[in-house]
Amino acid sequence: MNKRSVRSFAVGILFTVSCIGSYYFFIDGQQAQSVDQSIKKLEAEGYVVLSQNHFMELKRTGKERTEASPPETIEKERQEAASTEQPEQIPEQSAPEYQLEVTSGMTSSEIASLLAEQSIIENPSEFELFMNRSGYSTKIQVGTFEIHTDMDYEEIGKLITKN
Repeated sequence: MNKRSVRSFAVGILFTVSCIGSYYFFIDGQQAQSVDQSIKKLEAEGYVVLSQNHFMELKRTGKERTEASPPETIEKERQEAASTEQPEQIPEQSAPEYQLEVTSGMTSSEIASLLAEQSIIENPSEFELFMNRSGYSTKIQVGTFEIHTDMDYEEIGKLITKN
């Protein structure tokens, strides 16, 4: 390097530093928020702000409550909460299942056709497109798989690729 290129480089660095310094001191005039301003802003957005002492007190009282209550009482409270929150559920009937046998060399289109024949999926081309886009079509494993009618494409893809 000669003198001229070193001087040019130095002038460029000096110019860059002066631009950044000017921006920092003159244009970016916002001061850092105080703790009280930050708390007010967070509370306005719906957050709850606790001091560390208040948090530790709540944590300690929660532990004391748990330790003071026998497990049966806690379980009853959970059951009561679950029964009031959720309406009575109808017992699920098990979905019909199909044993899919994947042999060596089978493609995702062949598997889609088999699943469509058994009414596991409605649209074989849509299933094949899903398998290709998600990368499952190249990872199909040989074996016998239990497929249910209530499974979605993702579940079937993960099952037959063992992902």
